[in-house]
Amino acid sequence: MIAVHPPAAAAGGVDPGQHEWYRLAGRWHAAFALLDLLAAGLVAVDGELGAGRRVLGVALLAALAGWYAAVGAKRLRLPRSTGGWRYVAVAGGLATAAFAAAPPAGALLAVLFPHVWAMLPTRHAVAGTAGIVVALSGVLAALVKSHVMRIFDKLGVKDRTAAVTTAMARGILPPA
Repeated sequence: MIAVHPPAAAAGGVDPGQHEWYRLAGRWHAAFALLDLLAAGLVAVDGELGAGRRVLGVALLAALAGWYAAVGAKRLRLPRSTGGWRYVAVAGGLATAAFAAAPPAGALLAVLFPHVWAMLPTRHAVAGTAGIVVALSGVLAALVKSHVMRIFDKLGVKDRTAAVTTAMARGILPPA
């Protein structure tokens, strides 16, 4: 059987068998830039964060944008089996660190996961995604613990039962 390709592929156009990521790479670059700017803006105006965490979060997002521009965007033009794990490892680390410093930075994860799948063979993409999710789970657990401890401090209590009882006594929570 003879494979028939449209004239556009023969004339140097987009190969119809090419993965969707590669056909839409320009849009993904724009999405990355927009989400990075959005995340940095959200971090910069987050009143819950101290100034140091805001600066660190924005700096990590800037580093991630630089890493993408220097390595990621170029890496996307290569076959999936050639070193995408380096980009994913550094980008995943930077994104996780940015999220740990400033949770609004998590907005950028919307484009990080497609990078993982575009740059790695499927079984490695599964492992890469799982690794990032595990790292983020650890960050989330620490954030929840930190927030719960701040609530305990504000209520002047030491445990959850005392927090609920105190909150109900003060009218913060409705009676059971």
